[in-house]
Amino acid sequence: MEMGSGRAIEIAPFHSRGSLKGFVVSGRWPDSTKEWAQLLIVAVRVASLPGLLSTTTIFGAREELPDEPVPGTVGLVLAEGTVVGESAVPPGHFAEHQPPALLMLHPP
Repeated sequence: MEMGSGRAIEIAPFHSRGSLKGFVVSGRWPDSTKEWAQLLIVAVRVASLPGLLSTTTIFGAREELPDEPVPGTVGLVLAEGTVVGESAVPPGHFAEHQPPALLMLHPP
């Protein structure tokens, strides 16, 4: 990805049981609209692989790091839930704490 401030933005997708669960963001967070758009392009390309998403899924950026993160990890973009179905994000879910970014990805 872009190297606007000298450090690259690295994105690594992760899954559980064949379903896309999120992305690890390393190096630095995007700091412009252009860089966020480039991150979204990468996310859409990954999500377009058949079978990774069963339905439209909402992903939220988080600055909290996983236990024992790889050096350089700055945060995560995690699946918050789907738009419909059993794992749907309930109304008001983001009312009290709004992530710095939300992405909505659709299966192909």
